[in-house]
Amino acid sequence: MIEKLIAMAFEKAKLQTGNDSINGRAEYLAYVMTEDYDTGITGKSMTRYYQGKSSPKLKLRNALANYLGYNTYEDFVLAHLPEEEREVINKAEKEVEKKKYFLDNCFISGDRRYFLFCIFL
Repeated sequence: MIEKLIAMAFEKAKLQTGNDSINGRAEYLAYVMTEDYDTGITGKSMTRYYQGKSSPKLKLRNALANYLGYNTYEDFVLAHLPEEEREVINKAEKEVEKKKYFLDNCFISGDRRYFLFCIFL
C-alpha cells in the first residue's frame, strides 16, 4: 500500500506542477513535505521511495496521506482496501468493541467472582 500512496502523491504533484520528471516531482514533494508537514525530507529520498529502494517512516506516510486528503496513513489504507477486507476489519472492530464494553463492565461491577469469570471468557 505504501507504493500506492507514493504513486498517488507523485501523480498529484504532477497535476499541481505540470512537471513530468520524477526528480522534479520529488523535489516539489520534498519541499511541500518539509514546509507544510515538517518532515525534513529531501528530493533524493523521495525519488528513492518512488523507485521502491526504501520505505518512508510513519511520519512521512501520514504527511503524504494528509497531502492526498486523508487524516492518517491508516485512513488511506482503509480507504483503498478491497471491500471484502474492509468488511472483515469492520466485523473484527465490532467484536473488539463488544468485548471491551463487557470488560469495562466487569471492572465496574467490583464482584471478584464475576471479574474472574470475565477474564476467562
